[in-house]
Amino acid sequence: MKRPITRFYALDTLRGLAAFLVIIFHFGIWHHRDFERPPLESWLPILYTNGWMMVDLFFCLSGFIFFWKYSGTIYEKNIGFKKFIFLRFSRLYPLHIVTLIIVGVGQLFVYLSDKEYFIFQLNDLKHLLLNIFFMSYWGFEDGYSFNGPVWSVSIEILLYLVFYFCCFRLKPTYFFLPVLMITLGWILLSGDYHFILFNTMVGRGLISFFAGGLSYQIFRMAIACHQKIYLGIVILAGCTALTFWAALNSLHFNFTAWFNEIVFLIGFPSTVLLLAFLDAEKVFEVIFKKLSYLGDISYGIYLIHFPVQILFHLASKQFQIDYSRTETFLLYLACTLGLAMASHRFFEIPCQRYLRSKFSTGQ
Repeated sequence: MKRPITRFYALDTLRGLAAFLVIIFHFGIWHHRDFERPPLESWLPILYTNGWMMVDLFFCLSGFIFFWKYSGTIYEKNIGFKKFIFLRFSRLYPLHIVTLIIVGVGQLFVYLSDKEYFIFQLNDLKHLLLNIFFMSYWGFEDGYSFNGPVWSVSIEILLYLVFYFCCFRLKPTYFFLPVLMITLGWILLSGDYHFILFNTMVGRGLISFFAGGLSYQIFRMAIACHQKIYLGIVILAGCTALTFWAALNSLHFNFTAWFNEIVFLIGFPSTVLLLAFLDAEKVFEVIFKKLSYLGDISYGIYLIHFPVQILFHLASKQFQIDYSRTETFLLYLACTLGLAMASHRFFEIPCQRYLRSKFSTGQ
């Protein structure tokens, strides 16, 4: 590799695309009663059947990036726990708390009109407190609540904690760490456990996050290998990733959760690995640089799309909204994208800069 990598533009692009795939999937499942066939189903069949898988892709991407960016510095004690958590807090919390308030107010109006909440019914004090502290899916909950999709962010917070303490104690350059955590995740998932902090969703997160970390280990090893070995690994990753996505789109399978994880353990990590190699070789760098903005706003897309759905639902009380129309679907996407862009520029970045300058911590 001739130049050091300062940012994985292709992976950021993939994160943005994954966010779009999730919100398309949610449009289909939240409004399945409103149409016989969802808009653009012939164009997007994979999304309306298996779009939920993109959450696992998020976990996998996070694992790769965190192993790349933080594993070495944590092990060498160059970044302390307090600073590590503060960096995550300043990035994630401001938008989370604002969207939580918006959803809470929106659901109140929905309840006054419909005598029930929109989609997620557990909007009581207990679940409000769990959401405030990013614990909405740690095993204390009775189900999805408030801004429901945030469940995966709450799992990711747990993964950050596990990641930090593992890297603090175990040398992260070894394959042992990710393999150990993947095994633990597999035990939780296949055993169908539902204990606090030890449940299937945490297992699902452990598998995908540390599979991403394992992908980084393979990437780091491949970069140091002889050119022929390096090329062979690139070709293998490419063939595996392309085969996976072709099968996923054409077969329309919907396996049981545990079997899906076998597929994810191969398909998503190989995809992440392939794009990392493209970044390393600066392939399509100009294109990925432009598209990587989607990765910057992916968090906003993910958190904002359910509040947008609530606004659509409230608007349907005054205006006739046909969810089967492609125009409605595109308007939903446009509103979510526009608000995510505005949020990133005028709220998330300013909040992040303010918090990090005002409450800057040492190691």
